[in-house]
Parts: sequence; C-alpha cells; structure tokens
Amino acid sequence: MAGVGYGTWRHISGNTGLLSQGRWGILAYVTPIVLGAVLIILMLKPLLAAPAARQPSPGRRSTAWMRAPNGLAFAYLPSRPPQGH
Repeated sequence: MAGVGYGTWRHISGNTGLLSQGRWGILAYVTPIVLGAVLIILMLKPLLAAPAARQPSPGRRSTAWMRAPNGLAFAYLPSRPPQGH
C-alpha cells in the first residue's frame, strides 16, 4: 500500500512536464493518478470493513463412526503392521 502511494506521489510531483504535451500528455499524467487512488481505496477497503457475520453452525456432526472398530476410519488401515520393518 505504501509503495502504491509513494509511486503515485512521485508521479504527481515529478511528471508535471506531461501536462504541456497536449491531450495525450494530460491523459498520461492523470491515468496513473486515478489508478493509484483506486488501488489505494481497494487496499484500504478490507481494513475498514465490518467483520463478516458468522454463519450459524449446522449442528454437531457425529463422530461415532470414527470410534467404532469397524468404522470407515479403519477401512484403509492394514490389519497387521508390515513385517520386516
């Protein structure tokens, strides 16, 4: 955020010679100023926003299947440890 602000300020203060270049010079001078301001606003917006409302929990989910000896949690485990290790 500081980099965009600094770059925009450097452009505002250092590139005033573009204003004497006619219509395209004015456009080349104003465009980075507008884009810099928009970027700063978009970066500040999340910092100033109110916290998001928490969604209600759908309820506690059952973990009984994990405690059962024949449950899905044990379906992919080997029945015995590998031999030779």
